[in-house]
Amino acid sequence: MCNNLFATLFANCYVENVITTSSDHYAVVLAFENQSDQIHRLPVQMAFRYEAMWCRAEDYGATVEQAWEARPVGAKPIHSAWDAMHHMAGSLQKWSKISFGAVRCNIQRLERSLKMLCQSAICQEVLEKERDLERQLCELFEREEIMAKQRSRVEWLKEGDRNTAFFHARASARKKNNRIDSLVRDDGSKCDDAEGIKGMVHEFYEHLFTSEVIPSMEEVLEAIPAKVSDQMNEHLCSPYSDEEIRSALFQMGPTKAPGPDGFPALFYQKHWDLIKKEICDAVRGFLNGAEIPEGFCDSVVVLIPKLFHQNFHIGVRI
Repeated sequence: MCNNLFATLFANCYVENVITTSSDHYAVVLAFENQSDQIHRLPVQMAFRYEAMWCRAEDYGATVEQAWEARPVGAKPIHSAWDAMHHMAGSLQKWSKISFGAVRCNIQRLERSLKMLCQSAICQEVLEKERDLERQLCELFEREEIMAKQRSRVEWLKEGDRNTAFFHARASARKKNNRIDSLVRDDGSKCDDAEGIKGMVHEFYEHLFTSEVIPSMEEVLEAIPAKVSDQMNEHLCSPYSDEEIRSALFQMGPTKAPGPDGFPALFYQKHWDLIKKEICDAVRGFLNGAEIPEGFCDSVVVLIPKLFHQNFHIGVRI
């Protein structure tokens, strides 16, 4: 129906097939979202998000080590690790603004400088500056591609082949397909305002995940035959080792969607030797029922439509 350029310029358009009475063909309606609606959907506040492209910076490793050495240390492992990761997020966010900069803005700035330089008279100094600008642009293109790949959630395609346009298109398509414009109330009316949708979703899943009182749980458990021997139970109840925690961590997708803290599994995998003691102690404390800080178990719940332009509760999944 359209090429990648059109989809990029008009990311918020959609196509509908409308039944007509005077023809045996469906009419194709191409609808565009109003600019005011687009502005209304912009987030009010951007939370911290770890960027995989930061790893290419020369001073990145030193920044992480310095932030970890300066972390607050507490007596409780879970609280200590929680505070340390908050401190790490603040340090990386500050470093990114001061030292790393905005990749796309830097690309535009260097491209303008290179264009002006190409219009200058040719001499040895100009050629050296031109080669230096081209080297900086190549590095920025690599960073931009890594950033686009992280947002596209594509794991099977590796960066390095200038796939930035594909990653951008993939990320735009995901954002468009995952958007929920409206929900249908129980009385059949449609709710299309943001606050109303939030309230409906909250009420629906609050009711769905509310536990029901079971009066005779003992009778149910007595009817289940024992399958776990004492030896198996002893093995299952043994303390988790550092290697078991590491194995579980490294089975995760490196850049899969992060939690509320903004850190994907990539950060923990890359700096495992530096942070493993605190993380393992926190994991064992959590599994053993230690007190957890407020917000530690928060999760980002995202509703994803199973069908395009779905507006029913039954058409979404977490």
